[in-house]
Amino acid sequence: MNNQIIKILLIQAIEYPEKVGILTDAIREILGFKRIKASQFIILESHIDLTIIDKFLTNSLLEIGFEFDNFAKIKPEKYKYHFTLEYCIDIKKKYRTKELFDLVTKCSKEAAKIIQAHPKADGYVETEVYSYKDDRRFIFKPVTKQGLKHFPFNNESFLIFDLPLSESDSQKINISLDTHRVADIHLKIPSYLNHKNYLELETEEMYLLKEKLKCCGFYEIISESGNYIYTAHFSKTLESKNVFKKLVEFANTWGGFIEISKEICTSMWRKKNIGEKQTITLAEAPPLLSLQKQN
Repeated sequence: MNNQIIKILLIQAIEYPEKVGILTDAIREILGFKRIKASQFIILESHIDLTIIDKFLTNSLLEIGFEFDNFAKIKPEKYKYHFTLEYCIDIKKKYRTKELFDLVTKCSKEAAKIIQAHPKADGYVETEVYSYKDDRRFIFKPVTKQGLKHFPFNNESFLIFDLPLSESDSQKINISLDTHRVADIHLKIPSYLNHKNYLELETEEMYLLKEKLKCCGFYEIISESGNYIYTAHFSKTLESKNVFKKLVEFANTWGGFIEISKEICTSMWRKKNIGEKQTITLAEAPPLLSLQKQN
C-alpha cells in the first residue's frame, strides 16, 4: 500500500471509532488504543465478493473504507477475494446509526460503480444489519448422539434455489432478476486450527452435525481465523426468524456451536456482464433457502 492509502486508513481509524477491520485494528494496535465494543450494539456491514483483484481495484476499495476479509473456503468457489466495510455502534446512539447507515449505503454504491467499470473482475456487493439480539454466543460443548436426534431440520426441510443469472433464466424459473436474500444465518463451529486443546472437536458426532447442516442447504465457509461457519441465505424474513429460533434452542440444549447470528440483508447488487449480442448476465450469488414445510 502506498503512503496515501495508509494515510486514508489512519484517518478513518481515528475519525470512526466504530469502524471494524483487520487494517483498522492493526492501526489502533500500533497507536496504543483499542475499540471498545458496546454490550448492546448494532452492526452495519457491506460485503464484496470478487473473482479477481489488481492494484487499482484494491486501492479504490480501500480508499472508500473497505478492508480485506478473506476466507480459506467459500461459495461460490470462484470468488477468491473479499472485502468488508463494518461499523459496530452503541445501540443507544441512534443518530450515529443513521449517519453510518447512510455512509455504508453510499460506499456500497461507489464500490458497485468501481466493480462495474472494471474490465475483468466479476462479483457482487451486499449490505447487512443486525444487533446484539440476533448474535447469540455459547460456551462450546460437543453435540452428542442424543443431540443429533433432536436437530430440528433435515434434507427435506428446505427448498433450495439458485438466483437467475439472466432474463431468460428469470422467465424459466419464474423468479424476478431483482430477487435477493433477505436474511442470512451463520453458525460458527471452532476447529482444531484455532482451538488445539479442544480434542472433542473431531468427534464423529461433530462431523455428523456438519454433514446434517450441508444436507439441509447450509454451505461451509472456513474463516482465516480457523473457524468453520455454516451459512444459509433465506428468501423470507419470517422463515429466517423461525429457523434462527429453532437453531438457538438446539444450541442451548445440545451444544455444537459457539455462535449463531442472523443478519438482515438490506440491499444486494450484482455486476452486469455484457456478452455477445449485448446479452446481459448478472454475477453469480449463493443459492436461497425457503421452508418447504413447517417443522
